[in-house]
Amino acid sequence: MKQRKSSERAKKKKLAIKESLDWDGSVYWMNKDTDQQDGPFCPSCHDDRGKLIRVHRWIVQGWDPSWRCMTCESNFPIVHS
Repeated sequence: MKQRKSSERAKKKKLAIKESLDWDGSVYWMNKDTDQQDGPFCPSCHDDRGKLIRVHRWIVQGWDPSWRCMTCESNFPIVHS
């Protein structure tokens, strides 16, 4: 019974996170209760493994800036300012 309640809580938490994520065409942003956003988060890590991994601004000379996930090493174009 205890394990079942824990599983239900985990499902509810996962659903709440999913409902709070916004896709900007490149990465995920999480809406907060206030009018602020948290993130950005890696779409590959979230879609493949359900993990919210932050991406970082990546600047390489001669290339447009992008978002870079240090976990899966993916790059994403910056479309959110």
